[in-house]
Amino acid sequence: DPPAMEHKQRDLKKAINGYNYLNLEALKILKKPGIFISSSCSQHLTEEMIQNELQKQAYGLKLKVNILQTIKNDYDHMIDIAMPETAYLKSFILWVDHY
Repeated sequence: DPPAMEHKQRDLKKAINGYNYLNLEALKILKKPGIFISSSCSQHLTEEMIQNELQKQAYGLKLKVNILQTIKNDYDHMIDIAMPETAYLKSFILWVDHY
């Protein structure tokens, strides 16, 4: 995702559409069963939003998707507890298969 697809809350819908396009096209060509990684550094796009969008895409493609691991900020991108917006890095490692 670098750079972020959105920098302001008003850009969120555009960012979601961009992620949906990238994830959908990648899911279409992924050899099943397989491992799929989706990442975002968009501040206003939450983990829950990403999961919801991935669920919709999986349903539309008749795919079963399981989260193997969720990855967040690492030591080089620490989260300041006084600034929740610093928790912007998020990745999902997913197992994808046909129903």
